[in-house]
Parts: sequence; C-alpha cells; structure tokens
Amino acid sequence: MNRFQFKLFLAFFMVLDHIQPLVPDTVGLVFHVVSRFVAVGFAYLAVEGFFYTRDVKRYTIRLGAFGLAMALGNFILNLWLPKDGGIHNNILLSLALGTMLLWVFRDMKKPMYRTLSILGLFFLSFFTEGGPFILAFMLGTYIFWNDRRKMGIFYLVFSLVLFGLTLPYALETKHPIRTLGESPEFIFCIIFPILKLYNGKPGPKTPFTQYFFYIFYPLHLWIIKCIEIFFISKPS
Repeated sequence: MNRFQFKLFLAFFMVLDHIQPLVPDTVGLVFHVVSRFVAVGFAYLAVEGFFYTRDVKRYTIRLGAFGLAMALGNFILNLWLPKDGGIHNNILLSLALGTMLLWVFRDMKKPMYRTLSILGLFFLSFFTEGGPFILAFMLGTYIFWNDRRKMGIFYLVFSLVLFGLTLPYALETKHPIRTLGESPEFIFCIIFPILKLYNGKPGPKTPFTQYFFYIFYPLHLWIIKCIEIFFISKPS
C-alpha cells in the first residue's frame, strides 16, 4: 500500500474501534482489540512525515491547528450532549505533541533546555489521547528509524512492559481476560508486521489525500456519537 492507501486501511479499523457503542458488547470488544495498531500506525506516519517534510515547523503547526479545531468542535458538540456522553478523543493533539518532541530532541542543542522541554511535553501528553504512550512510541520510532531490527525489538520490549503493567490489575478483577481485552494497548506491536504491507510511497498528491485524515477523523467521531446519543439504543 502507498501512504494514502495505508491511511485508508488505518481509518477503516479506526471506525471499527469507534463504533463500539453501536454494536453488541462482545463484538465491540473484538473490534477494540483488533484495532490496537491504528493509533501507532498514524503515529508512525507522523514520524515519517517529520523525516520527509521540508518544513517541520509548518507540519507541526498544521497538526496542532487541526487538533485545536477538533478540540473546539468537541467542546461545542459536548454542550448539547449528555454530561456522561461527551467526546474527548483527539489524537491530532497527541501527534502534534509528538512531532514537537522530535523537533526538540533533534534540534535543541542545550542539554538542560532539551531535557526540560522533553519532560514538559511528556507532562502535557497526560492531557491528550494516548498520553505518554504515543510520545514514547514516536520517540523510539524516530531513534530506530534506520534500523528496522532494533525498531522491532523496541516495539516488542515496549509491548512487554505495557503487558507487565496491565497484568497485575487484570488479575485483581473477576474477569482478567476481558479486562486485558478492554486495555489491550500492549498488543500495539502488531503494527510492525503490518508495516510490511506499506511501501513508503506517497501515492496521489492532491488536497483531498493531504487533508483527508484531518477532516475524516473528527467528522466520523461526531457522527457516531450523535447516532449513539440521539438515534440508537445499544444492542444487548
């Protein structure tokens, strides 16, 4: 797949994950598990964009601007939604923080300022979707970009660490397997073999292919949430 086709592939599984409220619980849980590679897939593409863009500042600002626009859209829509049914997803802000992190890591020369800036960005990430996990993934991907073997090892070790952090909590619940299924971020490493399907070529270059994800991402979430709240009772 070229880059645009890969984005469509990721978007399909992203929709599967987000339609959980519209399908039976068991089906929604399966969709949630099998789509765990989506966020890191887009994060991987953001790292790739960081490497190949001619203007990192403009690229980062674009991500941040669309993220802030989505945050504003979420806020306005949440004014009409029930208090317990608001929209809080916004991976665009997470990706913007991630590219800022890479920018600081690569270009900020003074060690103290660089360390403080990195810590500050990780702190801010606690308030965004995916949190520090997305930033750590992007930083590791950047560091091992030119060595796919080390990148794969990093993904595997990172996954095992996440599993180790999740397992004790799961074992304390009545249904540990289901709990692991509800918090399956540790299986994100499946993105590594999936990347074999991606040829790294940009594909068609049009305004539609460039801005597709920026528009589709918030729009599909808003539509699904409105359907859930106003039109459909969740199947039992």
